[in-house]
Amino acid sequence: EEEEEEEEEERVQRGNAAEEESSSSSDDDLSDDDLVKEYNEIRRDDAQILSKSQLRTEDDRAKGLAIISQRKIWERALNVRIRVQKLLASANKMPQVRNSRAIRIDFLFLL
Repeated sequence: EEEEEEEEEERVQRGNAAEEESSSSSDDDLSDDDLVKEYNEIRRDDAQILSKSQLRTEDDRAKGLAIISQRKIWERALNVRIRVQKLLASANKMPQVRNSRAIRIDFLFLL
């Protein structure tokens, strides 16, 4: 938005400079060809400014879509981590190898 405001100010300054030039010289000095050339230059400048602002808008849209995609990936990764954390917590509650022999003996003793 700031850049657009700066570009608008530049356009106004160019217009003021053109008015000063035209007021300093008489209207008879400018031919139709000169006016057409000046008009075409102004249109070209406006078209360049418009294309720059459109590119910025497209870039901003692409960045926004990338951020949305990154958030979705982050949420999925977090969900996987939570599930794996629960799995590992349950696995840590299982008997260790060195204790499994004692558990087997106790189990056989009960039979």
